[in-house]
Amino acid sequence: MSLDFEAIARPHIDLRYLQSFFVDTVNVDANIPSSGRLLLREYSCIPDARISSHVARVQQEAYKVYPYPCIGMLRFLLCTLSEHPAYSQVRSLVVEHDARFLDLGCCFGQDISRLAFDGANTKNCIGVDLESGYFDLAYKLFDDGPDSRGNLKSMPPNGYQFRARFQAADVLNDHAKIWSELKESMDIVHTGSFFHLFDAAKQKRAVSRVVELLNPKKGTMVVGLNLGTTSKEPCKIPVVSEIEPALCHSPQSWRQFWQEAIREAGLMHEIEFLVKVKPMPEYLRIGLLKDPKLQEMQWSLKIV
Repeated sequence: MSLDFEAIARPHIDLRYLQSFFVDTVNVDANIPSSGRLLLREYSCIPDARISSHVARVQQEAYKVYPYPCIGMLRFLLCTLSEHPAYSQVRSLVVEHDARFLDLGCCFGQDISRLAFDGANTKNCIGVDLESGYFDLAYKLFDDGPDSRGNLKSMPPNGYQFRARFQAADVLNDHAKIWSELKESMDIVHTGSFFHLFDAAKQKRAVSRVVELLNPKKGTMVVGLNLGTTSKEPCKIPVVSEIEPALCHSPQSWRQFWQEAIREAGLMHEIEFLVKVKPMPEYLRIGLLKDPKLQEMQWSLKIV
């Protein structure tokens, strides 16, 4: 199964760059993240023998929606939230206390599906992405939509069904109704592989948006994963394209970025900000991301 890159190209994405991230169908099985394979096997009840072909079909369709590098690298199956140091806190708040959870830049909503697998009633979970075409594919991928078979192994005796809401919206669009609807109401906001898609000006607007959505009370959290840099100062890297490079932060500059946004928003609460630096996986060091200074940052913000 091949992919027509010319047909799915976008004006600001170089085709050679796009192709460098694509995991060809014949290599899909070896590149499915273990966290995604677990969900497909134990949550969606897909037999091992069918997982690779199932993922390959969905990947091909997803590339036609929008060819983000994460689609080519199968990162839409990577549950970054469950691998986050703060996941035990997030899971407890959502599963045991019905906290309102927003996954911003949710892609296929894989992190919400992981919460469902871990026992969450997802009625208070919202997934927002710019590309609405991913949502139907999410249901197809995990078989947990309104018309699913209903054979999820994680389904409790009370007949729980996946009830998360998916909404297409642009975090930079001030007129999108969802932002006024959710203002000051979210107990947890998750942003996985999200902020490193933007330049400095757009990052500031996106961070300010998240701050506006936070429930201004003790215990409210923001958790995320970004590409970062070992340099003291932020650097520009071509995450999506060479034409529109994004800004990658150091742990220090990222913490300062959030502190300034919170101060400008007038929040008077004390904030705990934690950052854990991880080596960037070798499979990501392809295309234009070979800079040895690049790393992954797992971070969390909490009102204390």
